[in-house]
Amino acid sequence: MKEKSPAVQWYPKQYLGDDKVLAMDWDARGMHHWLLNLSWQQEPVGSIPDDICLVRRWLGLPSGSADADRVWARVWPQIKAAWALKDGRWFNAGMVRAWERQQTYKQNGSKNGGKRKLSLEDEEIRIIKAESKEKRIDELVSEVLSGIGIPGNNPMLETAVASAIEAKAGEPNWTQAKAALHMIERGNAYKSSAQFHSRFKRKWADWFHEQMYDQNPSAWNDGEHVTDSGQKIDRGYIPLKKT
Repeated sequence: MKEKSPAVQWYPKQYLGDDKVLAMDWDARGMHHWLLNLSWQQEPVGSIPDDICLVRRWLGLPSGSADADRVWARVWPQIKAAWALKDGRWFNAGMVRAWERQQTYKQNGSKNGGKRKLSLEDEEIRIIKAESKEKRIDELVSEVLSGIGIPGNNPMLETAVASAIEAKAGEPNWTQAKAALHMIERGNAYKSSAQFHSRFKRKWADWFHEQMYDQNPSAWNDGEHVTDSGQKIDRGYIPLKKT
């Protein structure tokens, strides 16, 4: 059995961003939080036993009481929605990930050779700093829209941006954060292009769906073109082929 850690990294955004938690009644959230803490000291970490009588005692809702039975019937369906039953135990994915991340950092720390061995408190601080650099996809979507100056509260557009970030991050040597920065830079370049100020301007949702952020910005210089006869015409939108 692995040594139990006395501390767990708690991420408010992860907890409050869980729709299953937000759908719980207020007392159910507190009970869920209590079970999360108990699961940190269980084996495997991040799980609780599939023993209803025990869980009810942990929550102060023992069987046999009419009031406790009524509360249990209401809160348990809400709570268990945030847990997955496997091999006779209920697992919470967030707590399992937190444990796995902590073990990974500890293993990396043990490979430092002659470097000073970090204390548990040092390890916790390092983990928190590392995790603070991670951003959820919805946060990156907001950063992209804000960085380009596009109004939010457009579900269709937000979905298009999220899909674009995930697709770009799936390419070699790209991350979601790097993809978001790339889109902000190209989006601002597009706003200053001739095409953006012409009748060939693309809607932002289409701009992301069509991966225009990967085009050469010269493709957006849709100014006037003089024909052999001297007539001026608008060249229109002619996308460059990807190389």
